[in-house]
Amino acid sequence: MIQKICSIYPFMEAVRGNWRNAFFLECASCPYGRAGECAGYLVTADAEGKLILMPVNQFQEATGQKAEKTECAGIMERRAFIAAFSLYLDWHTVSDETCVLLQLTPMLSENPCGF
Repeated sequence: MIQKICSIYPFMEAVRGNWRNAFFLECASCPYGRAGECAGYLVTADAEGKLILMPVNQFQEATGQKAEKTECAGIMERRAFIAAFSLYLDWHTVSDETCVLLQLTPMLSENPCGF
């Protein structure tokens, strides 16, 4: 029997079950023209330091909880995130033509737990 792991599980494990332990990443200045459709990201790191980005809108759909940026551990703008993690982004993304945040984001299916 193959178990399907929820797409949201690695994020929830990294924030110890509480999304408020993540940073809120604002995308108000999107160079790809997606600022209107992007509600931002919840950002954390796993035990090995690998970044985990969870789109706020997908998190809210999967959990039914509204993630408020003011309740997060901190708020960071997209530009500051890109500057702070530039070397990480160089190694973990493949294209400058696609949003680096989307390249780092696990895509949740309609049923994030697969059942």
